Amino acid sequence: MTQESIIKWHRLFGIAVEQDFIDYVSLRIDREKDLSNKEQLLDLLVVYTDSMEELATFLKSPPKPLPDGLDNLSQHNLITYKSLRESLNEWTLQELLGHYVNYRKNTPVADSGTLFPEDHFQLYAICTRFPQTLITKYKSKEIQPGVYDLFGFGLTIRIIVLNSIPKAKHNAIWNIFSNVVENIEYGAIQYRSKLEEMSSVLDRLFKFYQLEGIHMSYSFEQFEKEHFLDKVPEMLQDEEVQPGLLETFLKYLSLDKILSWFLDDDRRRQRSVRTILARLSPDERLEGLSPDERLEGLSPDEIKDYMKKLEND
Repeated sequence: MTQESIIKWHRLFGIAVEQDFIDYVSLRIDREKDLSNKEQLLDLLVVYTDSMEELATFLKSPPKPLPDGLDNLSQHNLITYKSLRESLNEWTLQELLGHYVNYRKNTPVADSGTLFPEDHFQLYAICTRFPQTLITKYKSKEIQPGVYDLFGFGLTIRIIVLNSIPKAKHNAIWNIFSNVVENIEYGAIQYRSKLEEMSSVLDRLFKFYQLEGIHMSYSFEQFEKEHFLDKVPEMLQDEEVQPGLLETFLKYLSLDKILSWFLDDDRRRQRSVRTILARLSPDERLEGLSPDERLEGLSPDEIKDYMKKLEND
């Protein structure tokens, strides 16, 4: 069994892209798409679900900036991915071409039986390391740092080299798979607002890097504490903070620690306490309390009435 089969980079890459692209409502993501009777999996299929005319408008003004290299998305986008220990080589591109031919033949224009035009398709090869042999052998053009168009096989294949992509908020999805520690950590920080969705992906990603012998400066748990917990005071004051995000941070902190940030402002402290308690279930509020502490504040009559109610139930 190879290291690559143990560390499921391709599956994690697909999951991460799927989560990152959730804001692009017109893009449908299919991971590990089976394109034949005999299982042949394409890493990612990205389909623009509206018309080509609307796609042009989408590319001019997307809901958020697209990661570098995706400015030429078409209606059907086939993506192959190679992780840090895999080479993007000629055979990889031949496989991608095979997927393209198979997919195009089996995706006819609705009700016509004819094939979609060639310009409705775009092929992408995303790799961690620079594919020196391919770039040298085939005619190619650098579009921007880390992004190349390779001309061959009668098509233009967009190549995105992750460890050459600049650090930027819109490139976070590329940065975390870049194999460059500084970029990985920078990219992970950009997911503050999506931590509820991305925390499990980032946690697995950090573990994958450790298995590959790439020693991050710390574990994901330490990374969460260092880079995200400084936002807790701000979130405690925000009554509309994203559900689930606050709880991710609170698991590291005691209630005393949280409240200590607000002791100098009674009004703000009271609002913070209400915010915290509103997010806890009754069982969570009472967790760790002794029977005496749970009953504290109740009169004997209230306790007797509750006991009677339990007996009647």
